[in-house]
Amino acid sequence: MAKFSDGTLLTAVWASLSRILIGYTIGTALAILIGSLMGWFRYVEYVFDPIVECMRPVPPLAYIPLIILWIGIGEESRILVLVITSFVVCIVPTFSGMKQVPKVYVEAARTLGASEATIFYKVAIPFAVPFIFAGMRVGMAASWATLVAAELVAAQSGLGYMLQAGRRFFDTSLVMVGIFCIGVLAFIMDRIFRTIQVRMSRWEEVSK
Repeated sequence: MAKFSDGTLLTAVWASLSRILIGYTIGTALAILIGSLMGWFRYVEYVFDPIVECMRPVPPLAYIPLIILWIGIGEESRILVLVITSFVVCIVPTFSGMKQVPKVYVEAARTLGASEATIFYKVAIPFAVPFIFAGMRVGMAASWATLVAAELVAAQSGLGYMLQAGRRFFDTSLVMVGIFCIGVLAFIMDRIFRTIQVRMSRWEEVSK
């Protein structure tokens, strides 16, 4: 129980959570930005679609050896893996949401005198919000799975490292607590996203 009373558990939780928050935020922000532009502007789609389609089939963990060769095994490498994971998972739903904006909404906005920029921000983006949040929620789960695997390979802190230590020393309680913490943290973050999604998608209830 020393692992839980001396602050080791809190240190591991904070190490993993901070990596998730940084890598996931950067990755999803890039995915939403590029995915929205890809879905709305054809020339942007022509540029980025081949890149995205080449990245999608590759498991994020497959990038770890290359990342280690380029930037070492420091904190930046683990965060970069999370950026790639969340980006690849989130960009496709964002792109699909932008592609499914009903033309009647666009034509109605143009009839009322809205500019293309206004249509993009006031019509297309709000319509794609449910798709974006679906991608963000899946990306969060994928980021946790990737982070734990990355910490098992090359880390000196975090929940993945704690699981590895529990396995090495045959400490079942340490492994179980690590798994429990990962599940609880992922669940809480998913609930937060669901709450935000409901508030940002109230227009759907009105339109129904």
